[in-house]
Amino acid sequence: KRSTKTNSPYVVPLTPEIVYMNANVTAPVWDDSPSPVCLEVVVAIFHEFGHVLQFLLARDHSWYNSDSGSFDISEVIPQFMEHWVFEESILQ
Repeated sequence: KRSTKTNSPYVVPLTPEIVYMNANVTAPVWDDSPSPVCLEVVVAIFHEFGHVLQFLLARDHSWYNSDSGSFDISEVIPQFMEHWVFEESILQ
């Protein structure tokens, strides 16, 4: 996790086959109670899951290093995934 990021969801690749995603969702107070999240957090979770997908499906992980100059390519699938949040079938 970058030091400049807030307490929002994030992804940490552990190996080329294993990626850790922390959603930072507050646990419910009781076992049978829901844990509501705001729309901003849901969008962030979908965005970070896009990073997970992109990392797991990539054959070459050199794009993941932000020093390589290809930061834009690392945001294609995450940005696409954010749009799924607003699909009617997802919202139902």
